[in-house]
Amino acid sequence: MPHGELYITREAVAAALNALVFASSDGSRYEGLLHLQLVDAAIASPDFPPSEFASEYALHKILLSIITRKLDEFRLNHKLRPVADEATLDQVMAAVLADSQAAALPLVAWSVLFHRYVQATPSFSVETLAQAYGVDERTLRRYVNLGIKLLTRELIELEHETRIEQRYRRLIIALPTRGRTRLFGREDLIRGLFTHCVSSPIAHILITGIAGIGKSSVAEHLVARLIATSDVQRVIWVSQHDSVAELRRAIAANVCVEDVPSELRQILSVYKTVIVIDDSASLCRVGAVFNDLLKELVDAIVIIVSDELVALPETVTHHVQIPALDRVSAREVVEDVLNIRGVADAELSAVVSDELFSAFGGHPLALRVAAARWDDLDWHSLEHDVVLQMLAHTFNRQDDATRRLWCLLALAGRRQTCLGDVRSMRSSALSADAINNLVSQMLAHRIQADCYVLLEAARLFVKRSYSTPGLVRQVVSEIVSIFQEEVSNPLLPGIILEIADGNGISLPIDVLLRWARAIWEERRDSLDAAEWIRVLEFLWHLQPTADPYLQIAHAVSLRRLGDVSSAADLLSRTVLDCGREGSFRDQAVALVEWAQTLALQGSYSWAQNLLRRASQSLFAVEDAVFRHRLSLVSAQIAIDQNDGRTAFQLLRHLRADPLVQAMLAEACYLIGDYRMSLRLAEQALAAAKHDFQLRIRGCTIIGRCRARLGMMEIANRYLAEALLCAQRLEDQFSIARAKSNLAAILVERGKFVEANELLTQAETIQGQLGDVIGLQVSKHNRATFERRVAG
Repeated sequence: MPHGELYITREAVAAALNALVFASSDGSRYEGLLHLQLVDAAIASPDFPPSEFASEYALHKILLSIITRKLDEFRLNHKLRPVADEATLDQVMAAVLADSQAAALPLVAWSVLFHRYVQATPSFSVETLAQAYGVDERTLRRYVNLGIKLLTRELIELEHETRIEQRYRRLIIALPTRGRTRLFGREDLIRGLFTHCVSSPIAHILITGIAGIGKSSVAEHLVARLIATSDVQRVIWVSQHDSVAELRRAIAANVCVEDVPSELRQILSVYKTVIVIDDSASLCRVGAVFNDLLKELVDAIVIIVSDELVALPETVTHHVQIPALDRVSAREVVEDVLNIRGVADAELSAVVSDELFSAFGGHPLALRVAAARWDDLDWHSLEHDVVLQMLAHTFNRQDDATRRLWCLLALAGRRQTCLGDVRSMRSSALSADAINNLVSQMLAHRIQADCYVLLEAARLFVKRSYSTPGLVRQVVSEIVSIFQEEVSNPLLPGIILEIADGNGISLPIDVLLRWARAIWEERRDSLDAAEWIRVLEFLWHLQPTADPYLQIAHAVSLRRLGDVSSAADLLSRTVLDCGREGSFRDQAVALVEWAQTLALQGSYSWAQNLLRRASQSLFAVEDAVFRHRLSLVSAQIAIDQNDGRTAFQLLRHLRADPLVQAMLAEACYLIGDYRMSLRLAEQALAAAKHDFQLRIRGCTIIGRCRARLGMMEIANRYLAEALLCAQRLEDQFSIARAKSNLAAILVERGKFVEANELLTQAETIQGQLGDVIGLQVSKHNRATFERRVAG
């Protein structure tokens, strides 16, 4: 739509309503409404059913819901019953009569819309409806126009509320715990800080206090309140930066500008921004350099959090030192923990609260940890004024499994860790039950049903303690040893990325390279290509002389992202380098991947020559796994050439894993045995689980078989699922082919507009990628499309 054009208009709303009644209604007249955030939010709901016209369906549901709700409101105001979901014609006529006699123009307008579009009765023509309301057709149309005007206003208001809610969600996600930390005794403090932030020309605040006193929690709740009640447009939360230069780069990256003071100052003057600089004690010590950065941030609300007050920065207009909790607030903290533990006895809670307050004073984190273990903790040995010392004491008291899980969650950083990933580990060295210990001691939080994140203070404890010899370093070493055998675990790539992001943990490069190679060998088909390239680039930064096998992994990842030319160049260089170095195993693997890359571009003769070279190597003779891989690639090339019989002969003697079953299904499809193809594909899909490449194959062949058997709607569903899986992997080849396959089904179903759009997208992508095979299929589908449209 043209820039600045209003897209919530009465004309668009009227067109959307008419689309409910008249099948031939022009959808372009209300296309702008389909881009409302209100519609996007409805589609994003997990309860929203997938459909071909999701936006139109969501929009119509929203409009009908508004009409029904407003009519119910007006009817209640006039002492009339809400409208019934189902009603006989006599009941409808009675409701219309009651509405028309209420002598309230808005009520009649909503009533007309309701009976015209929501509870539409086939026998109600415009003339009949006018007679029912006791007016002429012209007056009825005025009622309709008034109703549409009122409906448009309601839609604008609802869209406004949705945008406010979406802005809140977008900003709140920048906070470490999404503002979920429960605070007691800090309301007056936060209220005063909030008032200063919204009223002071320069709102730079310094929050200090001992470790664990709740500085970051106060800052987080303050920012959450600013998000909810002011026009904040951007939130940046940065922590653990050892230099002002690193901090400036982090802030600049968050606002998407170059690290140039003038550009940073300019964008902060335009967009109201809140910046939290957490754990900034080392930055405060550098004085002048930190002050210069704060001057660049003068137009932003800046909240500086520090364990100590070295020198007050020049731009800071308000400083608060977080005090310990008083006895009443401390009791609330303890009772909150005891309630979670199931202690409902008020008298016992009061006794425990007083005892813990006497031992630890008003230190909230110490109180929470102690309250979680009040019945077995020697709290007099705990120094309540030093959080790290307190956490060290707590860490030392854990059993081995809890310590390992604590360090594992710390290695995972701030990412959500699914307990199922922990349970899937074959080693008994990590116990899933240990999570209960961490949660009960307020050291880990449940984010959703089976996902957890470690308390930031507990994560930083592991990070800081790792730098000196001790128990933490020993436990991390044990986890490293476990993962030497558990390389297929989904947690491991994220841990390598966390190390790459500089979380304080450093591991030997040979360990990281061994992990990376093993991960690729076991999980290559389910890894995120873009994320995997990040891992490899980090490893090459540590050791420029790269492992040839990981160069192959890099090339395959580039191929998945659609950069086929770069992938082919990298593989050709790897083949030559491996030959010079005598690395014949890696050379054979590179030859196979190079052949597969060339086959995607239609260079079959060259690809088959490379496969023959690979099959003649000594490595191919000795390694059964490699021979299996060689057969699969050869069979895939035969499938791409529509030679189902050759592919079947290559596959029939291989062990029947899910991938072989899926490829056999494709071979049977090409031969024409659709029943057998369908059975094999369904078996492969049942075993696919989280292997999206295999799900793409399974869904595609099932969809094509169902189409051959005349089951077009079922075929449509499976091919749409294949497209979703391809988009999840960001595999450009698979995305284009899935769109082309789905378009072919839509052509058969007579949905020519949608089919043409998908085919155009597929042809564009395949032309850019040089996907000769996919483009041939798309051209065939295009020819079928044109014949059907012309005929």
